[in-house]
Amino acid sequence: MMLDTLLAALFAATWKGSVLIVIAAAIHGLFGDRIPAKWRHAILALAMLRLLVPFGPAAPFSVFNLAASRGATIVGNTEPSVVPVAIRQPAARPAMEFPERKPADWKLVASAIWTTGAAAFLSWIAFGSIRISRRLRHARQLESGDPLVELLDACRAQAGMRRRVRLLVTDAVDNPSLHGVIRPSLLLPRDVLQAFTREELRFVFLHELAHLRRSDVVLNWITAFVHALHWFNPLVWIAVARLDEERELACDALALELIGRSERTAYGETVLRMLDHLRAPAMVPGVVGMTTTKQQVKRRMLMIATFRNDSRRTALFAALVVVLAVVTLTDARAGEGEKILVRKHKTLSPQAEATFQQLNVPLTVAFTNATPQAILDTVSNRTGVPVRLADGVVLPQALVTLKATDVPAQVVLIETLASLDLGVSMEDGVTVIKETPRRHVMVHRGDPGAVGNEVVVATEGDDATATERVIVVGSPEGRAHAEAVVSGARKMTVKVETNASEDGVTRRKTKYHGRKDGVETEGTLEIEVKKQ
Repeated sequence: MMLDTLLAALFAATWKGSVLIVIAAAIHGLFGDRIPAKWRHAILALAMLRLLVPFGPAAPFSVFNLAASRGATIVGNTEPSVVPVAIRQPAARPAMEFPERKPADWKLVASAIWTTGAAAFLSWIAFGSIRISRRLRHARQLESGDPLVELLDACRAQAGMRRRVRLLVTDAVDNPSLHGVIRPSLLLPRDVLQAFTREELRFVFLHELAHLRRSDVVLNWITAFVHALHWFNPLVWIAVARLDEERELACDALALELIGRSERTAYGETVLRMLDHLRAPAMVPGVVGMTTTKQQVKRRMLMIATFRNDSRRTALFAALVVVLAVVTLTDARAGEGEKILVRKHKTLSPQAEATFQQLNVPLTVAFTNATPQAILDTVSNRTGVPVRLADGVVLPQALVTLKATDVPAQVVLIETLASLDLGVSMEDGVTVIKETPRRHVMVHRGDPGAVGNEVVVATEGDDATATERVIVVGSPEGRAHAEAVVSGARKMTVKVETNASEDGVTRRKTKYHGRKDGVETEGTLEIEVKKQ
């Protein structure tokens, strides 16, 4: 995966997941523990899934439509036509410019920092998992006929579970825990086995079987991987801690459903006794246990004391989770930002291709109230490609203020001329400035002013070369962006962030992203044109 793609996916996942974490916190703050723990846990699990999947299907009801960009994106994969013209070298004029400077490659630095953190986190997980797996090789498995195995089987029958679970006595863990996905095992520390009564162990078994029934080991692995990917996001650390807390509360609730009302006090006392055996848990995703912390115990005791099995509102809470999944696991419609795809049907000649490559030179320049000719002369001097006017074309009288940072010369040329209502054609060793075609034939599907509908504009130029634009309209007034013409832009994306024209002043701000010699490049360009 390319560096830009990786960072873009990571950023998309972390901010979208953060939105869902904030929504989960807001819901809990609004309703508190009136929402059962298993549904609070389910909402946080949705956040983990959103953090794992950066992109989802586009939908009009996605919450991310609220943050969708309204700018115009011009995606070029163009093949301009070739028109034979005479070559005339323009007269050189002095240009106002600053020396080129290469901006710091912050993406390499950011990716190195992220990779180091993720690798350290995953190594920590791997070390803990390998260590406990080795220690479990020496665990003693209790066989059929043992009273504890019979007790575990009785608990499985009470929970309605047919899946076999091994019972291992080991010092590899400090608390009763469930381990494994394919061959689940209930790990029982020796000191717990000696200190707890049979009835207390029954409560422990029911709690651990609740973990198995809820597939908590699988979710724990997913959460650990998400945590490693987003180790830099403080909201993820908070969400993971809250997810563990809600998981224990949900297992308590499931165990309380299986025991009698008179036994709930004894169950709570068993949880309290576990505090004497607690130690800081290792980062082992494959182990989940009947654990708690002194900070969480108050919530658990309150839930156990006030627990009531209210299945009447289950459908309501399930619907809430489904609605949240629908609006948060989907993405904004592509039509929320105007996108313009420009494509020409004729191919470049080898000579014109060479001209295009000559213009693929990054420029870092600045002008203040310069003439359009000064811009053209700078592009010509830096690239060695002559720039001339087609017959009958005159540069308008205007003052241009321009600032380009690491933007290819052809983009500087195209965007400057677009601000002057002019276009450009790549030819054999020269670029020719031409008038922008004005004759349009529009064919639309649906209401062209409605958000998300496509509009096809076929432009017929004087050279009878057909240009096709596919526009996804973000707003009726956004249609003005469709007048921008990109010629010669191949394997690049130019995002027009602003395109305003008022009182004889045109302002354009664009961001460039492309490839040169297999390396991802990007830059910014700001233009202000005052016509006289």
